[in-house]
Amino acid sequence: MKNYGIRVFIAAFAQVIFVCSIYAQNSNQGSSPATLALTNSKLNYNNQIDYQSRLFNGVKYVEYEAGFTGNAYYQSGEFQNANLHYDGVDFYGVPILYDLYKQMVVVKYPADQAYMSLINAKLDKFAIGNHTFIRIDADSKQKDIESGFYELLYDGRSEFVKKYVKDIQVEKSGLNIKNVFNEHTGYYLLKDGIYYPVSGKRSMLSVFKDKRKDLEAYIKSNKLDFGDNQEEGDMIKVAAYYDQLSK
Repeated sequence: MKNYGIRVFIAAFAQVIFVCSIYAQNSNQGSSPATLALTNSKLNYNNQIDYQSRLFNGVKYVEYEAGFTGNAYYQSGEFQNANLHYDGVDFYGVPILYDLYKQMVVVKYPADQAYMSLINAKLDKFAIGNHTFIRIDADSKQKDIESGFYELLYDGRSEFVKKYVKDIQVEKSGLNIKNVFNEHTGYYLLKDGIYYPVSGKRSMLSVFKDKRKDLEAYIKSNKLDFGDNQEEGDMIKVAAYYDQLSK
């Protein structure tokens, strides 16, 4: 095992030297090739260290028993590849489950295929496809938001995030009982260091009351109606425009 660790280190170090060489050769032509090579070396290194990685230092995850309708996870009950920043290290292409009921990220231990939940306090952010999630640590000033993972919808001065939660609803029909997973979402807006819950036009204008008239004019001229199918997009537009006004 010791020799294996030495071989992995040498392989990873050699790749870094190779990347540096590429960067030096292409310094006058942009950094794209070097960036790509560095990403590939990280990917390869992540694969080589396998289950010895510091990624696999969480706690055993207990799967749900049969008898539930739906699933507890984000988007799908199938593992999805994700990029993570965990315990100070970047990991790429890691298959995960994001459990919305237990509010934890789950990985599969390569050695025996057992499931393991990562330690939330060590997971700063992760991305599934185009969806990036960040950990928000609520303090005593935050009355309306809890510590946990939130999807980052707009990363500006007025940060705009979305919370996914699933609960279990017991449905009875005669002698039949079903445990059904139900998903709920909520939106939060960061202003002056405080996260406020928002749900549409009225609540956003309440948070952004210092620019209310300008925002009302913007909403009207751009025909933003905050309908069910475009409410999220309209709220992002309002947050971005507020930041423009506040420069």
